Amino acid sequence: MSDRRAGHRQNPAVAGLRGGHGVFEPMAGGQAHPDSEARQAQAVSHDGPQRLAARPGSRPQGAHTGEPYLGHTTLEDEVSRYDNLVHTKDLMIRLLLGAVLVLALLLGLALVGWARAPSAITLHYPPDLSTGAEQQLGEMPKANIYSFAFYIFQQLNRWPNDGQDDYYARIHTLKHYLTPACYEERLGDHRARDRNNELAGRSRAVWEIPGRGFSETRVRATSNDSWVVGLDLHVQETYRGERVKDRLIHFPIRVVSYEVDPELNPWGLALDCYATKPRLIDVAEDNEEDNNT
Repeated sequence: MSDRRAGHRQNPAVAGLRGGHGVFEPMAGGQAHPDSEARQAQAVSHDGPQRLAARPGSRPQGAHTGEPYLGHTTLEDEVSRYDNLVHTKDLMIRLLLGAVLVLALLLGLALVGWARAPSAITLHYPPDLSTGAEQQLGEMPKANIYSFAFYIFQQLNRWPNDGQDDYYARIHTLKHYLTPACYEERLGDHRARDRNNELAGRSRAVWEIPGRGFSETRVRATSNDSWVVGLDLHVQETYRGERVKDRLIHFPIRVVSYEVDPELNPWGLALDCYATKPRLIDVAEDNEEDNNT
């Protein structure tokens, strides 16, 4: 009975080891049987290619349930997928970082443009909009240039009480609508008239001759920022209630762009005095020329 139990005992180091298609059988003394080793090697040689060709993480075909798997482990698959995810994440981060840099550059350009943009834009509209008008930014309509020249020149030549004081006060009041050269010229004209006794006690007024108001031909551009305006005015002067001058005169006034101080001169224009010498208007001759034309 004891011999039978001993005959069934096996070496723990080799007991229960089985190949894919053979059995590892022990010999007496704990050594493996030669036939078992040959069958085991043949089984490994036949199953090796199948195991290598098997999909990572899956068992090869023909493997018996409960046998140890010698192929790729699921840990290696997880590491490979993790590496792919990290690579994809790094690529996405770089793309997003590039997009952020581009947006920051565009924002910087927008801020620079906004800082350099003018805080106020002046648009000049013609007085008659009944038929509509198309006006570009910075373009000055001829009607506005004519109105400016006539208004400032009329105010400059309006002496309600005494020309000696009124003319001098008008020159200083309207200095922001005169170029520096024209301002000095008007002061010189005041001194010359005062020496000739043409101011003291005199009053003066000018107004537009009926039928000789604005037309496109009365404003002639000499450059992009200068014009010559032809004013046909009725000039009348009185001395102590007596009329001493009553003439029709053509005044060629030079007008220039003068955006120096919008607070004091919102027009952005200035008179540059006479383009040529004023001349008397002969109504009869002008009517004949108009008829011949």
